[in-house]
Amino acid sequence: MDTFLIVSNVLLWCVMVLQIILFFVVTRSVSEFIQRFKLNAPRANGDRQNIVLGQKAPLFSEPDHRGEIVTLRRGAEHRTLLVFTLDTCVVCGKLIPELPKLIAREPSLRVVVVSQEYLSAPEKQMPAGISLIRSNMLMELYDVKQAPSFALIDRDGYITEMGVEGNIANLLQKTSWKGGDTNDGKPDETAGHLVRTGS
Repeated sequence: MDTFLIVSNVLLWCVMVLQIILFFVVTRSVSEFIQRFKLNAPRANGDRQNIVLGQKAPLFSEPDHRGEIVTLRRGAEHRTLLVFTLDTCVVCGKLIPELPKLIAREPSLRVVVVSQEYLSAPEKQMPAGISLIRSNMLMELYDVKQAPSFALIDRDGYITEMGVEGNIANLLQKTSWKGGDTNDGKPDETAGHLVRTGS
């Protein structure tokens, strides 16, 4: 009789532990689905951000994975590259370890990876010098529809390059300047276009 009680108690605890694990897995899956749905959901015309090349980038101040505050402001001392990723994106996972190549070429460049925030988000290993911000608000603010995508912002806060890119060699080319860093990517008042590399 005692053996039966012990076995039944052990089995009961095993079932309870399995139910708790199943509950967290389902909760996480539902949370990821909702976030993906929000990211891909069509927006009303009034809500659309219409982020375009040459406009001033939306400013922000958010904590990164180290707890440090990352701020995008006008008149910064460096250019900022925002790389938008998803945890389920295989290409994003391959691109992130390659990002230090951008900093090696331009040490003053600040590279920030932006990803979605959700319940039980996995801990991502970030290379040295790269910040990770988890923010659904930033994904919506920059009208992110695909990943990996990027926005390159100059010192004065203008978006000088943007698009979808999963290849580090192409990203290196897109973030380099034609004829040096003479105008910092600001709109050319006379020509009405940006001086940047072609792609």
